[in-house]
Amino acid sequence: MIIGIVAVTLLVVIIAAPKPRIVYEASAYVSPSMQVMQGGITTASTQRSSVRDRTVILSNLIILAQQGEVYDKARSFLEKNAEEQKKQLRTLVGPDVPDSELPPRTGRPMTTIMIEPGRPLRHQDWSKVLEVTPVKNETVGEKGTTTDIIRLTIKMPNGHDSPYLANAVALAFAETYQEKSRADTRTYEHFLKTSKQEAKAKLDQLRVDIADYKDKNDVVSVDAETATAISSIAGLRAAKTEAEATLKEAQAAVVDVDLQMGIQPLVRDQTVPAKMNPRAIKLDEQLMQAEVDLRMISQRYKPKHELYKAAEARINILKDRLEQEGPDYQAPTMNEVHQALLRRQSDAQYNLATAQARVQSVEESLAEAESRVKKLSDSQPQLAEMMTEYAQAEATYKMLSEKHDQALIAEKEFTRTGSIVPYGWAHYSQGPFQQGPSRKSLLVYGFVLSLAVGIVAAVWLDSIDNRMRKASDVEGMLGVPVLGMTPQLSTREGMLARVTHLYPASPMAESYRMLRTNILFAMRDNPFQTLMVASGRPEQGATTTICNLAIALAQAGKRIILIDADMRKPSLHTVFDLPDNVGLSAVLQGNCDLTKALHETETENLFVMPAGPKPTNSSELLGSERMRELVESLKEHCDLVLFDTPSAIVFSDGPMLANWIDSALMVVSANQVPRETEIQARDLLKKAQANIIGVAVNRMSPDNVDSIHFYSRYYADFGTSDARLTDQSSGSA
Repeated sequence: MIIGIVAVTLLVVIIAAPKPRIVYEASAYVSPSMQVMQGGITTASTQRSSVRDRTVILSNLIILAQQGEVYDKARSFLEKNAEEQKKQLRTLVGPDVPDSELPPRTGRPMTTIMIEPGRPLRHQDWSKVLEVTPVKNETVGEKGTTTDIIRLTIKMPNGHDSPYLANAVALAFAETYQEKSRADTRTYEHFLKTSKQEAKAKLDQLRVDIADYKDKNDVVSVDAETATAISSIAGLRAAKTEAEATLKEAQAAVVDVDLQMGIQPLVRDQTVPAKMNPRAIKLDEQLMQAEVDLRMISQRYKPKHELYKAAEARINILKDRLEQEGPDYQAPTMNEVHQALLRRQSDAQYNLATAQARVQSVEESLAEAESRVKKLSDSQPQLAEMMTEYAQAEATYKMLSEKHDQALIAEKEFTRTGSIVPYGWAHYSQGPFQQGPSRKSLLVYGFVLSLAVGIVAAVWLDSIDNRMRKASDVEGMLGVPVLGMTPQLSTREGMLARVTHLYPASPMAESYRMLRTNILFAMRDNPFQTLMVASGRPEQGATTTICNLAIALAQAGKRIILIDADMRKPSLHTVFDLPDNVGLSAVLQGNCDLTKALHETETENLFVMPAGPKPTNSSELLGSERMRELVESLKEHCDLVLFDTPSAIVFSDGPMLANWIDSALMVVSANQVPRETEIQARDLLKKAQANIIGVAVNRMSPDNVDSIHFYSRYYADFGTSDARLTDQSSGSA
């Protein structure tokens, strides 16, 4: 089975395994600027490092490089002539870079790129052709980390086109990022500009409204303190909002630290080696002293003395106590987490107090400014409202103007430093390289895997295989010893029943002689003169066994009478070529004398009584008193009487006959799933008080019968028919 699994697996690998893909690799390198890695121009410079994570930014850049937009730009670049390509490259790298440092350019436009013979590069193949990875850091102490340099690798069977495509991808990637970043910048700058214009218009309108109000109401001016209060009230309100938010954060931080301190104890147990356990150290010292005491006692007293025993007992007690301490010790130590939380608690409480003081200070300043404005509101409420609104609009306009100026400066700065720049161009391709495992590797992997699967399957099948294949299987099932085992033999059934006579030198005949020997040993231990063979089901080889056993016993000089008690389907007359007109049934019915029913055979000392004419009541005949008398009479004329019987489960003939028989030999066939029939047959025979001396196992595989294997080798040099039968028995297994 294992060989079959391995063969099928290897055949599948040979037929179905894809041919490994041979590719050439060309890599171009690009490097994002520091401003790009800090989050771009729309992020405030003071917050970039905390807002955007470097790994996230690098991952986003890698994803951008794999997009179809980059593919389209790269193809568009390659479709241009050399002069146009140079012009586009100059736009990216600037005019100061010499021509020698520019990437190689195609001599003619590349409108078609073949990735395989007859297969042009298409958009859906892009992910298989392009590989984008960050360059690993090889600096000592930083190995395994990644740099900010991005490798753009093209893998194609066409090694000539790979460098051109890699450089085109690097150029397209840089241009794509710049376009997207500039679009974001312009959107952000346009938003600030529009908001600034709206704030300026509102501010101008409020200025006109205030002047008109003063003219209509003869108000010349407002005192300086009130004007200052009005202009500062908007800022103070914003400061109050910010201070209150800071206060809430400080309060939340204090609560969070308190909760964590409630979870983290001040002292906790730390696992340390047992050698640091003070109890273990003390026990170890006591143990060493006890061992010294024992050595001193052993110089004066023998091991059986009470003092010696007491010293030994003390050592054992100390060893047990030392072992109970275990390999580790839980030592109480200061909790470092709790200590850190104490420091955080102090900082949080300080921040809370600072925030509370800030809120109180802003509230006082705001109250003072509002009181001054209230005086103006009492006399000129509309003017006070307009001046307050004007102050808020002026503050908004100043804030938008500052942000707009910052965006303009950042955009100019980004133009110089905030882009993706080429770090290294691809000048040639490397390879060829093999993508995927080779067929040879697949064959090796397939062989190892299928062999492992085959072994596991064989072990599993063997574990669930409950066929009777060995003597121990039969003995375990029936609880009786195996007296003989015969191999499977490919020959005619008639010859098989007399193989001991026809092929005396064959291993088959030898197996029956082994059965004969064990039967004789059983007779010596517990003498008996009658023996019946019984099987649980038909076609188990009981007739073959009893015939060859009878021949083997007769060849040993024993006077044997073999009786065909299977009157339902008799076969002994066919095996020994005897007439069947008279036999056991005729004798039991009183229609024939015993002497006429017995027939001599070609084997000396062997007499056979056929079954005779088929009766209608064979079971009653075998259980009759006349049968008992016949058995007793036959004992006087031979050494052993053998009976062939039908299936003990199908018919009651066997159990009925067992009443008059001294012993019984069960017969089972090997290599079949055990069923309850064999056990039922055994139980039926025991109920009939049959003495089951053992079991004979037929049709065993020659590999499971050691005597057959060595016997065959012993006679291998003989060119007799018996030797040929030996070969048949080995080959038929």
